[in-house]
Amino acid sequence: MVIGELVFAEMARPSNCATDLLLCVIHLAFLARQWKLQPISAHGHELRALAASYSVVCSIWQAQGAWNHLFNPIPSTMSCAYFIYLALGALCPSLYGVAISADIHPLPHTTRRCQLAFAFMWVLYVALAAAELDLADHFPLPRTQEFTISPTVVSWLPAQMIPWLPHAVAASGGPGHPVTLRWDGRGYGAVPFEHAFSANAVYADRFDLIAGHPCWKVHSFPFLFLIFGLGLNCAFTAKTLGAYRRLTFEDMTYEPHCAASRRRSRFFWWFVAHGLTTTGVAFMPVAMLFTGVSGGIDWMHCVMIPAMYLQCWGLEDAVLSSIEEAKNFKKAS
Repeated sequence: MVIGELVFAEMARPSNCATDLLLCVIHLAFLARQWKLQPISAHGHELRALAASYSVVCSIWQAQGAWNHLFNPIPSTMSCAYFIYLALGALCPSLYGVAISADIHPLPHTTRRCQLAFAFMWVLYVALAAAELDLADHFPLPRTQEFTISPTVVSWLPAQMIPWLPHAVAASGGPGHPVTLRWDGRGYGAVPFEHAFSANAVYADRFDLIAGHPCWKVHSFPFLFLIFGLGLNCAFTAKTLGAYRRLTFEDMTYEPHCAASRRRSRFFWWFVAHGLTTTGVAFMPVAMLFTGVSGGIDWMHCVMIPAMYLQCWGLEDAVLSSIEEAKNFKKAS
């Protein structure tokens, strides 16, 4: 595809570019709002610095992602630009974990331990990704995966809306036979959607780091999203739920209770945001199965839009709360 002097790469994903740019705009908007805040306490300055850093890193990552969707949509080998993209992708949730830890944990030493854990996790991942480690070379991890669909279920599927289905039915012996889907580690971003399960070597031998499955390469996007998308957001969900429950059952006097109610509301919406993110990442492979790699990424982006909005809103509210608490403390003293 050509627009003006720009030539899009083969298998470019314009819709993914558009949704990534929308996420980038959301973070830039919150960055502008955070820049105007004037913290008073040291804690407030720390929260604002972390919130602003998170918005900056996310916006850079999403802007680079938008570019990649058009001009480098199916990288098959590590490059400097792709490595930076991976490192930023891991840094976003790690930095977010550092930021919310500063607000959630009441004890400073607990906060610092959690922040160090997130930082160490990011450093370890970057080191292993730079080494281009494939965990399947060292552990008994599956390199193929099969799933059989009964003839009854096949008959329910809208074949006209799932391009690979007629090919899979024909390869399985025709209508009335079970259909076995075999994921063989190929890069599904590099394969036309209708040939996703074709045994033809022309398609079976293609590979990319964006949508290979099963893929245990640390520097692949499936692995990045498994650890930092699904894994960390499950941890965030449990973390914010625990913080919300702790504030709900604490006995407080009236004035602290007002501040606690605000924090409780913030923790609740963070919990919703993390639940949304976990759902978006967990069901992305299912969306890819029925709508292709581009459709699966669009699904994830669309779920992430309200989730990331709530994350940034919560970080902003944490800074505003620290300002109000510092003002109240000055009045009381």
